[in-house]
This record gives sequence, structure tokens and C-alpha cells, in this order.
Amino acid sequence: MTPQEINKLEQQYFNFLIKLFEEKGTTFTKNLLSQYAIRDKWNNYQGDMSFIQRGLENVIQGILFENVDWEICSTPEGADSVFQTSRAVIHIDAKAYKHDDGDALGNKITVQGNQTSYFTDAPLIYSGFPFKSNLPISYKHKVYGEVPSLTYFLKLTYDLSNELDSFRKFKLFLYCIPNGTHKAHLGIKFFQAGRGFNSRRERTSIRPNFNKLVVDLNDEFKWKRYHELDMI
Repeated sequence: MTPQEINKLEQQYFNFLIKLFEEKGTTFTKNLLSQYAIRDKWNNYQGDMSFIQRGLENVIQGILFENVDWEICSTPEGADSVFQTSRAVIHIDAKAYKHDDGDALGNKITVQGNQTSYFTDAPLIYSGFPFKSNLPISYKHKVYGEVPSLTYFLKLTYDLSNELDSFRKFKLFLYCIPNGTHKAHLGIKFFQAGRGFNSRRERTSIRPNFNKLVVDLNDEFKWKRYHELDMI
């Protein structure tokens, strides 16, 4: 597929996901808040991620499983949820940030190697440190032929200062990271060093600045790759 064709496909699935999650906004909200009904049983949760993000992953998967006819893709390298259609392999990740976190305020998300194809062919070198993505730009599917990797993120920003009363006022955003074939057209200036980027143990994250992605990029590929969802 040409970059132009992939760009169009990215936008089509982006618009589809906006419509789906907004139409299911009541279900999404009800399921996300359900953890508080049994809060006394997990009050001392010490998992590998925040309890907000763990719940968000479950809710996203539930909405998708119940409302799309996409096939589940069980690839070990990919997002929290991976699906395949006859046209693409679709990676969807959950991100949860406190409302006053730098990524929330700066309209950014932190991206790891299994969540993008942008730096698969050539790593990003940032202050001497490399970042290489693990997803292919496209897959050679044995049934559907060549299909591109599409990567999307649902970011939840939340406030727990007043427990459930403030948490229920969360905001939800949908993002699309450009496929790696777009790098020649879009460049890399909207990527910044992310959490742990300079760590000896783990150099795995970068942060796209989505305001810059919309404002500064090539007109041929420009469309607003983030959207605040209306969860009424």
C-alpha cells in the first residue's frame, strides 16, 4: 500500500473508533466506575500498573469484543488489544494519567517499542540513545495479503482528589500514531524523549507531541490525529 492509502485507512478506522466509543459512552463509563462497587476488596492493590489503567484496559477490550466483528490477533508483540481485519492489523493501547501529569497537560502519550512501527526500519537516536520500534510497517498475511500496522491509543485523564466524585469526571482521548511509512513525509520532530529513555536498563519510550503533529506537518497527510471523546 502507498503512504497515501495507509493514511486514508488510518483515518477511516480512527473515525470508526470515535463513533463506537462515543455511542457506547454510557456503557464505558458504567463499566469503568464499577471497580468502586467492590473497592474494599482491592484497596491494597499492588499490581504492575495503576488500578485505573488496569480497569481501563478491561473496559476497552469489553467494548471492542462486544461491538466489532474484527478477529482477535494473538501476536505476542503488540498492544494491549490487537485485532486483524481483511485490511489491517489494528493495535489499541490504554493510557491513564492523572489530570495534572505532564503528558496530560502537554497532550502527549508515552509510546514503547511494541506500540508503534514508526522507528522499525531505522531507530530514533535521541541524545545518543536509540529507540527502535518492534512492530512491522506491514504484515504479509497468509489470507489477506499485505496489511499495514495501525496503532491507536485511548488516553484517560483522571482526578482522584475526591475519590469517586472526582474520578467520574474523567476525560477520554483517542490518538493515532502514524504508520512507519509516513516517516519520510512527516519527519521526527514531534517525538521527544520519554520516561526511562536514558536509563541503562530500559531505553524504551518516546513521547509524541500531538499538538505539534497537527500544526506543523505536511499538508498531504495532515489530519487531527487526536480527539476528545464525548462520553455523555
